[in-house]
Amino acid sequence: MDQRLRGETGLVRIVAVEPLVRLLLDDETPWQAGDHVRDLLRDWLRALVRDDTATGYPLRVRLHDRLIATCAAADRRSEEERATAAAARATRSPEEIQEERRTTALRSRLRSGIGYPRSRRPRRPDVPREITDETTVEFLALLGPDLSEDGESVLRRVANDAPAWLRPAVEEPFTGRALAMYRRGFLAEVTEAYYLDEDGTGVHEDGIRDHHSRGFGVRPLAAWYRGPFMALFQSDFHNGVAVLNRMLNHAALTRARVLAGHDSYRAPVNGHSLAAYDNELDITGTRRTYIGDGHVWLWYRGSGVGPYPCMSALQALERVCDQLIDIGIPLPNIVDMLLVGCENLAMVGLVVGLLVRHLEHADRLLDPYLAEPMIWHEEFSRVVHETRRLAAAPDHPTGRERRQWSLRETAMFLVLRADDQRADELRLVGQQLVATMESLVRESSGEADATDIEEQLVTVRAWASGLDRNTYEAQIVEGGLLIQSNPPKEIVQALQEVNVDVGRAQEAARLMLRYHVNLKRDTAQAISAEDLTADLAVAQDIHEALSTLSPRDRWDTPTAVAAVALEAHLLHNVAVPEHALRFAVGIILRVGEGEASPLRFEYEETYFEQAADRSAARVLPLLLTPNAAALRALIDGSDSSQTYQRSMAAARNLARAVAHEVRLHLARGLDHVWGIPCPQDRPCHHEAALQLSTETMRECAFGDWDVNTGQRPLVYLGDPVVASLAATAGDAIYVSRLDPAIRALAPAVLANICISKVARELFDAFLSTHRRALLAYDQDMDHRGTHALVAARALLAIATEGDDTPIFEHILAYQDSPVRLDSFLRALSAAAEESPVRAATARRMWPTVVNYVIRLKVSGHTPFEGGRYTRDALPALIPNPAGEVAYLYREVETKPIVWWEPATLLPVVKQWLPHARGNPTCVDQILSFLSSMETAEQARLGMPWIEDLVLPNPDGITNRSFLITSWLIEIRPAAADAGLLHDWQRVVDSLVVAGASRLAPYSE
Repeated sequence: MDQRLRGETGLVRIVAVEPLVRLLLDDETPWQAGDHVRDLLRDWLRALVRDDTATGYPLRVRLHDRLIATCAAADRRSEEERATAAAARATRSPEEIQEERRTTALRSRLRSGIGYPRSRRPRRPDVPREITDETTVEFLALLGPDLSEDGESVLRRVANDAPAWLRPAVEEPFTGRALAMYRRGFLAEVTEAYYLDEDGTGVHEDGIRDHHSRGFGVRPLAAWYRGPFMALFQSDFHNGVAVLNRMLNHAALTRARVLAGHDSYRAPVNGHSLAAYDNELDITGTRRTYIGDGHVWLWYRGSGVGPYPCMSALQALERVCDQLIDIGIPLPNIVDMLLVGCENLAMVGLVVGLLVRHLEHADRLLDPYLAEPMIWHEEFSRVVHETRRLAAAPDHPTGRERRQWSLRETAMFLVLRADDQRADELRLVGQQLVATMESLVRESSGEADATDIEEQLVTVRAWASGLDRNTYEAQIVEGGLLIQSNPPKEIVQALQEVNVDVGRAQEAARLMLRYHVNLKRDTAQAISAEDLTADLAVAQDIHEALSTLSPRDRWDTPTAVAAVALEAHLLHNVAVPEHALRFAVGIILRVGEGEASPLRFEYEETYFEQAADRSAARVLPLLLTPNAAALRALIDGSDSSQTYQRSMAAARNLARAVAHEVRLHLARGLDHVWGIPCPQDRPCHHEAALQLSTETMRECAFGDWDVNTGQRPLVYLGDPVVASLAATAGDAIYVSRLDPAIRALAPAVLANICISKVARELFDAFLSTHRRALLAYDQDMDHRGTHALVAARALLAIATEGDDTPIFEHILAYQDSPVRLDSFLRALSAAAEESPVRAATARRMWPTVVNYVIRLKVSGHTPFEGGRYTRDALPALIPNPAGEVAYLYREVETKPIVWWEPATLLPVVKQWLPHARGNPTCVDQILSFLSSMETAEQARLGMPWIEDLVLPNPDGITNRSFLITSWLIEIRPAAADAGLLHDWQRVVDSLVVAGASRLAPYSE
């Protein structure tokens, strides 16, 4: 019935629904009657807003009265509860009073040391829950012109005493438009109250409360249509801009304080630190300070880092400004209003973008902006940024192509259209640009000499030359006329010296792309010996030249090239010149010894695979092998022992690295070591590799709590490590430290070498400890599945030799831990996607695995009892693609392998279906399982399965399965061809009855 009351827009037809609304409003609180009633009332209110229904609409007034009466009753209840509590407090004994004071003091001390020093959120009056209820707040807002003074007072009370609960009044569809219909100014007040969090707690992104509306599918994090901003600016431009500027000022200042505080943990942020984010600009006739950094400048484009509501508001404001210009509002008037109360770079960035897109109307408005070096710099950065990342979309139709302009193109446009008087004015603007930069340089450099100052001015002089018509030349070229600005020769010569470093930076980016990014893709191309030698020379120049490159560029890029070169030389006998080999070995050893600049803020979970120590860790073990004896001798000039000792010490240093990632790359690098046979003489490189494997996990235990540091220190486990682990409690194990050792030892077990037996003993002990540690906590300590994937990959590798027992031991350990079993089964499938050998093993084992888990369930264990809000292992029994972002450290050889074949797993699915009926996650799992097949095969195999899953409980599937609706629509023709249309129709009809409105057109 609900579907028949709706029009094509999805909103209800007012005339059709109001008889039902009239009946519902006989109840005192009809919105509490259930989801369908609440949704119906909400959509009715939205339809009234859409149709601009005037004040005094009778049924809406009745709903208003019901809402106000409910709020009044809530206040009476709250007052009675407070009176009862006060009476109880009055009868307390002295002992009870003393105990309460002691407890309060203890809580105060505990809270005082948590987090960054900041002001406490002020205590606000309590507001009854019936008033802050999201339905009450949203419905009050949707009353629009019938809100009245008493409704306004309720919302104003929420705004003052519980502003976070205002979310539905500004975030939900049509609420902004409805409040704009009530009284000019009120929407602005409510918007500011919700979004601007002035308490200074840092809970929200840059002090702005985020978007949190109910979803309508996947939406961008920021967009012009999110929030109340479009309605606000269209109905109350002046107040709306004022509110937005206050939001932006607050957000920019809060961001500056957060960034400045990164270097002063637990210390107040001083004015000197904040000054780095102050930008003095003379764009309004008076030099004023605007706060922000490069990201704040980008907020209006939706591509910087910052609060999404600010980005949404700026994008909405830009659209409204375009509308105002289209109806003839003078651009100077608009710009003046935008800059009133502006103390942030975000609004300045929007104004510059607006003026560039409307240059024909801008006259001389852009001139003061062209005289500011900071604005040139930010606009160049924006253009580069937007060529590499997503900007706001869809874009404006007005001046869309000018989004790609920097101020250089803008200056050219102005100069070429200028008459003689205007050309002289623009030349003076360029001179002012240089003068402003010179003043800034002298202010920051102090006693710097003229040569240093001139070096810093050369780039700005080149910018200024673009504003001088005398620098422009025109020449006829093939296909047209080329007009360009040619800076004076002295500027060109000075820029060439600067461009040397720019060239090195570009080469560093090229090499990192070739030797790190591309090598991780399945489209990577082989690198010839000639290219490798040439690139090593470039890498050496980048590393050794005195330049302005960052320390990261000087180490990360050359090390990546050196690592690939050593792998090519030692594993594939690629000829590399001796001088290049000396450089490659030298930089790898120096990085391993710790000479490279460490990552800023490096900690255990740092993710940065292109860092120099990661590349060095991957290749250092090769220097310990017999294959590298000649190379070590080349470096030593003697018996190679010195380089061997340096290599071992460097590898051991990386095995103790702070970041788990470094240790994991070292473990991967040991794969090649296990595959090289034992030498005739001793010591064997396998023994050295085993030492390194064990070294990666030595610090895998926590000690007792240290009250001075507020931490549990890491404990170094001595030999024998198996006994040390056995004596360590599960909740004292640092699981992440076990991952590299488990990763390293599985290939050693399979290699059938001198240390394989010892490696197996260590592997079994580490894996057992891994399980014991994860089971020691109630909550899931492996929410990304990172540890599960390491274990699954290792166990699947062991099973390739026919030893399946460890996999079933692992499953047995998690028989009553559905979340952990789910993680392991998904990781097992993901590990099988990485290589053909593991894929074949998983294909062989999977029916047995499914049977084993289901038998655990039948025997009384709980692998499927995860609960409504936690995962369980039932869906994971049907293999699915792991997805691109499911795991941090995958080892896919080419591209993920779809190793399962649905047609061969029919018995598995048949055994699984009775347990999965009515489970929406299982519905999505089976549909993803089928996705690799042609549509006809999906219909033939999948339709009976979906019927079995859905029909017992369509209410549990509707609006909880992400895939079922689209899949049913897509396979309808194939189902008809297969003679399954009757079954398809039964499923569709059951879902429509349960509320699947998208399928309603297909229902009979």
